[in-house]
Amino acid sequence: MFTNLSRTVGSKCLKHFFGNEFKKYTNKERKLLFVVGYLFKVEFDDVIAEPEGTYSIDCVWKGSNRLFTCSKNCCYKTLTLICALPIAFISGCTFACLSFQHIWCVSPALRQCRINCYMVRQYLTSVLDSCLGPCCSEMGLCLSRIRIGRYQLTSTEVV
Repeated sequence: MFTNLSRTVGSKCLKHFFGNEFKKYTNKERKLLFVVGYLFKVEFDDVIAEPEGTYSIDCVWKGSNRLFTCSKNCCYKTLTLICALPIAFISGCTFACLSFQHIWCVSPALRQCRINCYMVRQYLTSVLDSCLGPCCSEMGLCLSRIRIGRYQLTSTEVV
């Protein structure tokens, strides 16, 4: 599947896009790199596209391109400056709480559940063996004497 993706992404080749590091990735990693790189690598031509035969003045096009790129980069850097540290802090706390919950709450609860289920299983096995075991053994002995045969009916016999 990935071989079809390696032709081009926009106007750039994936090998050029990822550099010499491209060969060391597995197919799964390459697909992830493709998705992340392709979705977030937004250029002016990908957003603003003029149809064939309709073109603006070159200086307007180039100025718009520069303004788009500059505003995109400036806005991204400003947002990361403002939001990156608080989001990193919140994400770190969230994953710490999740780890704590799994290590100290979920794992012991699962272990306790397994121990309890084992005890319930032992109890039910002994009860069923003592109550239903003899009945099932007797039914098995009775039904083991049944012989099943196969024979062919002739056309003169009535069923």
